[in-house]
Amino acid sequence: MNILLVDDEYLELEQLQYLIKTKFPMWNIYVAEDGSKALSIARAVTFPLALIDIQLPGDSGLTLIKKLRNIQPSISTIIISAHQEFQYAQEAIMLNVTGYVVKPVIENELFEVIHKFLHASNQVYGKSKVVQQMLDRIHEDYQEKLSLTTIAHQLHMNAPHLSKKFAEEVGMNFKDYLIKYRIEQAKVQMKRDPHASINDISDAVGFTSQHHFSNSFKKHEKTTPTKYKERFV
Repeated sequence: MNILLVDDEYLELEQLQYLIKTKFPMWNIYVAEDGSKALSIARAVTFPLALIDIQLPGDSGLTLIKKLRNIQPSISTIIISAHQEFQYAQEAIMLNVTGYVVKPVIENELFEVIHKFLHASNQVYGKSKVVQQMLDRIHEDYQEKLSLTTIAHQLHMNAPHLSKKFAEEVGMNFKDYLIKYRIEQAKVQMKRDPHASINDISDAVGFTSQHHFSNSFKKHEKTTPTKYKERFV
């Protein structure tokens, strides 16, 4: 899923990206520091959800929401602001925003509002129940040895049928998604602990060998795990 973050404070954008990527590593995150750039991005990319600061250079975040909806009428928005005055909350309610999160952002509060969006938009953006169960299993147990056949058996489903359904709804097959998810989790771990060994990271995210991990990482990220990790040392 694509998500748009709009905030003129670089550190705030970095924190939001980190929090969201940790919880939803498969999401494509786009960032903008002002309304003009946000609108430019929105003309090229469709967003189910945008997180927008009220105080922006030029137009306010509330004005930006109105303009974004002219481009993408179905976009959902979450207000993020250091301002707690009732007038802002009142106007946000009138704009029918999904939620209102006050800075400094608290992780639990942020994800509570995001989950509210995911629940409300499930009929539009969600997956079928069985595919969502598969995704949940990957997200919870990616460190373990997972196979489509085992999961299909546990869900009392035919493996070839489940494989086809997963690929149709997710856009890639089960194995590729699992590898990509593990790599995203490895990237999070490298950023959190850049001094951890490649072998330890490989084991921690479920790869059976460091060689397989390194080859898969280079294929997806166009660089080696070691070079990627060095960015954060």
